[in-house]
Amino acid sequence: MQLYLLDPKQGVEFNVYAQAKLPHAAVVTVSSAPECTLAILQTLLDKMYTRGKRFRDAGVQKIDDYRPINRGNPMPRIVVIVDEFQKLLDTGDDTTSTRAADVINRIIREGRAFGIHLVLATQSLFGVSNLPSAIGMISTRVALRMSDDDSRRVLGDTMGDAANLTRTGQAILQSSNDTFQIQVTHETDSTIAATVRSARIVAAAARMRSTGPKVIDFSTPTLPGGAVARALKAVRQGNRITFPLSVHYGLEPAQTVSFTATADQNLLVATPSSYDDTSTSTAVALMGMLLAGCVRSKISFDVIDFSPLGSAFAADLATIATAARLGPGQRFHEQRDTVAALLSVARVVVDRKKTPRANDPHVVYLGHVNTAANLSSARGGQIHELATKIVNNGPAVGVHVVVTLDSYRSFENTLGSQMLSAFGHKLLGKSSPDDALALCGDYGPSRLDRGELSYVNPAGEFTKTQAFATLPPTFWERM
Repeated sequence: MQLYLLDPKQGVEFNVYAQAKLPHAAVVTVSSAPECTLAILQTLLDKMYTRGKRFRDAGVQKIDDYRPINRGNPMPRIVVIVDEFQKLLDTGDDTTSTRAADVINRIIREGRAFGIHLVLATQSLFGVSNLPSAIGMISTRVALRMSDDDSRRVLGDTMGDAANLTRTGQAILQSSNDTFQIQVTHETDSTIAATVRSARIVAAAARMRSTGPKVIDFSTPTLPGGAVARALKAVRQGNRITFPLSVHYGLEPAQTVSFTATADQNLLVATPSSYDDTSTSTAVALMGMLLAGCVRSKISFDVIDFSPLGSAFAADLATIATAARLGPGQRFHEQRDTVAALLSVARVVVDRKKTPRANDPHVVYLGHVNTAANLSSARGGQIHELATKIVNNGPAVGVHVVVTLDSYRSFENTLGSQMLSAFGHKLLGKSSPDDALALCGDYGPSRLDRGELSYVNPAGEFTKTQAFATLPPTFWERM
């Protein structure tokens, strides 16, 4: 058996299992948003279909028939415990809540045959919208002391019995058509820790191999792990480049952004400005991941940053420029050399258009353009003209532009609003409702929490993510 302990309310109740490395726990979430739980449930839905294919290949229909013929490699049952599951259905985002209800419905209806079982816990069902219809199919229910209305919601219209319970831990167990009164155990952190220690002893005696659960914890920024580091070495796949750019809210190592040699394959990053707090600057972290992928996968790039000279951001950029082992075509430019740098890139675009062929990917990073007065669309000078030509014409020949700024107004004042369609990829931080609507046609980014990002792909689909922690100087020195 594998346990998935998921807490969509950003709580820390399951942290004791994570810290003690409960051996049969596969995944534990701590301080994670509802979208993280939803992403993991979606992964389990995918696993359900994968198992279905294995069953069909073996000529069986359910796990009870599959396990006896595969004793040497037993397929584990998966028990998914979702604490305060109603948080998935009341996220403030109708699209997310509807998706959550759909995924829960499908796992309840189909999951048991494939060995995937849900345990849904809540303090109250009062006021829950989008309640999945398949919850009515769950025949085993436990109700501790609660209001008469909640008791009837949980146990049935005629069952207000849980409102009459008096003793701490007293509960009603309803299983199929039978109802019992039970006493649940009293647990503390110390008793839970003791239980986990016992489980580890049993697992060790049975020679069960386990390093403990994968812990997904968003309480502090995290550095990219080994899987992400390996992905940085394989960014380039033919003419497609795929960057592991930020934290994935599910089980994948990272949220990725892929560029292909087609129109609109540029990336716009719009987050509040932070020049001097390098430990929390989203732009610093994202830029670092992007450049790390370029350096390790030998992709040429040009970096022009307009943040104030002497700022912590500029210092961080200087650290990368001096510490990283740069290859051919990997260049950092001073602000005073902006015209020459853009002219060089523009010539590359023109040459590639004249002689169509498979071209090596090339990334142009324009940082903090909100402070670039000489890029203003109102002034219409040479820098603005060159930048817009590269943005419009570069992606089709493998030259992709990444722009960071702080707001839609900055974008409008620099590149101009008509250029927005050239950015098929967007990473947006918390913004005003007007900015969110202007940048991506949706109010979603205005509902983000501090530190969260919304990735919008070329199909207009939204995915929540967070920046990794800023890569330390030692990372670049090792490169």
